Amino acid sequence: MKKFMSFLCSSLFALALTACGAPKAPATMEVTIVDISGSALMVVETGQNAGHVMTVGTQKPALYDQNGKVISAAALRPGQQLEVGYGGYILESFPAQVGACEYLKLTGQEFDVTDLQTELQDILPKAEPDPMPILQAECTGKKIACCLNAPRGTSSWVTDEEGICMDSPHPLDWPEERIVSMDIPEGCKRMRLIFSREPDSFVVRRWDISCLGDSTAEEEVLTPDGETFLPAQAGIYEVAAEYPEGNLSWSFRIN
Repeated sequence: MKKFMSFLCSSLFALALTACGAPKAPATMEVTIVDISGSALMVVETGQNAGHVMTVGTQKPALYDQNGKVISAAALRPGQQLEVGYGGYILESFPAQVGACEYLKLTGQEFDVTDLQTELQDILPKAEPDPMPILQAECTGKKIACCLNAPRGTSSWVTDEEGICMDSPHPLDWPEERIVSMDIPEGCKRMRLIFSREPDSFVVRRWDISCLGDSTAEEEVLTPDGETFLPAQAGIYEVAAEYPEGNLSWSFRIN
C-alpha cells in the first residue's frame, strides 16, 4: 500500500487522461474508493494506471459484493476496492469521470486511505455549498434498501439577499440522461421521502411511465401516509415544496 500511495501522490499533478471512444466490448478496471458524496464515488485506479483520480456514480450501475450478491450503495465505504465494468468512455477532466458505467463489484480487498484523503483535500477544487435543501427517496425491501438523490427542477430561492432561479422542462419532458431512477426492491410496499430540511408544505404528483414525452398527461396528486411515506408505485414523480426562502421542486423515476 505504501508503494501505491507513493506512486499516486507523484502522479496526481501530472494527470492527463485522454477521452476515448466507446469500446466495442465492456472494459474493466480496479479502483479504490477514497470518498463518498451522495451518489458519487471519488476513486483512484489501482491497476495498470494506478494513481488516476476519477468519479463514478452509483445510481445506474448494478452493485455487487465479492460473491456476486446484489447490494445497495449504503454498503460501500472508503478504502474498499472495486472492479468497475464500463462500456462507454472516460471524460477528460480532473477528476476524470467514468461514463456509461455498467456495474461495480467489491473485490474483497480494503486499504487505509486516510493519507490519500488528506492529499486530495489539498488538490481538488473546493465546491461551493448548496444553500438549498435536498430530497432523497428511499425504498426498503426484504433484503436491500434503495435510495436516490432527486435532481432539482424548477425552483426559486432567496437567502442573504441573493436569489437563485432555476427553470426546468416539465418532468415528462426531461431527457433520459437527466432523470434519476430507482427500482423497487422485492417486498417494498412504501416509499419514504427524506428532506434534508423539512418544508412548510409539499405536494407530490405522479404520472405513469407510459406518459413520458407527453406533458399534457394528467397527473395523480398523492397524499403521504403519515408524514412522508407514499405507496411504492412505478411512475414519474414530482415533489414541489414550499419554504420561507422560496419554492423547490424535484423529479425522479421509480421502476
